[in-house]
This record gives sequence, structure tokens and C-alpha cells, in this order.
Amino acid sequence: VSSMDNLRIDVNNTYKAKDDLLTAILLIHEITHAVQYLDKLVYNKEYSCVDNEAIAYMNELSLIGSLNQEELNSLNTRTLDAQFSYNPSFNALLQLASIDAQSQNFCKNNRGVIQQDCYSEQITQLIKQMIKENPYYQAQCKL
Repeated sequence: VSSMDNLRIDVNNTYKAKDDLLTAILLIHEITHAVQYLDKLVYNKEYSCVDNEAIAYMNELSLIGSLNQEELNSLNTRTLDAQFSYNPSFNALLQLASIDAQSQNFCKNNRGVIQQDCYSEQITQLIKQMIKENPYYQAQCKL
């Protein structure tokens, strides 16, 4: 159990043994929740469960956006690797990639430039929809 003096993030050993990139993406998601927990304790700042998850997934996308081409190629190669298909975090990552592509395509203007306000609104809406449709989050968020 976490407290103000001891924030705890447990990582399943299967992540540690197999994949640094997936572990980093998992950690950015969970670190986001740690910051949200501190915001609640220190600033009395609280968001809905769906909003908290959406922010954590947006931070995952930000991390992915900071990866170099070799790291992105490595992640893309994993999509073909059956050993990752069982992993719920990896499946969510695949959904995020699809949502990102959909949002980019939806928000391109006639010159092919992505309109940032449109993109931000569209991707947030689609991520929240993904969360609301997921049985795990339906139970966690009491939807």
C-alpha cells in the first residue's frame, strides 16, 4: 500500500525478464498514477477514474513519441511476436497505436498537416472510449 512517504509500484517479473521498452511504458503509466495520488493528497486535486486512466495512456503515447527509430522498430517487431499477445499491457499498446493513427488521419487538413487541437480532442475521446469498453476498467471504475 502506498503512502505519502512510500510510493510503491510493483512490476510483474515477466516484464523485467523480457522487455525493457514495455516495462518503461508500463512504468510511465503507473508513475502517472503515483503523481495523481500525490496531487490528491497534497492539492486535493482529484479526477474521475476514466480521466486518470486517459491521462496515464496519454503519457504512454508521449513516451512512445520520444523513442528513436530503432526503439520504434523494436516495438513494431513485437506486434508480430506471439509471446506478447497474452500481455494485456501490450494489447492496450496496440489499441493506442490504432487510436493514434485514427486521430492523426481524422485531424489532417487538406495539406496533410495534423491540427493539434483536433488531435488532442479526438485522441482523448477515443482513449476514454477504449477505457469505458474494457471490462477491467468497467469493474475498476465502477462503470
